[in-house]
Amino acid sequence: LTLDSSQDATFAGDVSVGGFFGFGAKSELTMDTSGDVTATRSNHGIDTFEDASSDDLNNINGGSDGDILIIRAQTGARTVVVKDSTGNLELEGDFTMDSSQDNMMLINVGGSQWFELTRSNNGA
Repeated sequence: LTLDSSQDATFAGDVSVGGFFGFGAKSELTMDTSGDVTATRSNHGIDTFEDASSDDLNNINGGSDGDILIIRAQTGARTVVVKDSTGNLELEGDFTMDSSQDNMMLINVGGSQWFELTRSNNGA
């Protein structure tokens, strides 16, 4: 059975995956002057405003209640600091992503806040 949908799919029961479960290739989001981005899918690389050497990520717009989001630094050449409780991010504390291997997984709560599920500081 192949499911091909360009819209949301809802399942009333359990779903089992016999292979990989993927979020698709990451797409780049660049922060605006306020340190905000708008998520449009579940996998994003985050870059600084105007390629600044370091920038604070304060808000992630987009998403709905229960959505899962994975973010990581778009490049190790710039540092993205994901800020706890500055905007709509509820985290264990600030998280400095200074490697493209650093990543964080979040869940959308109530359609307006993102709560940290896990983080991984994989950079050298």
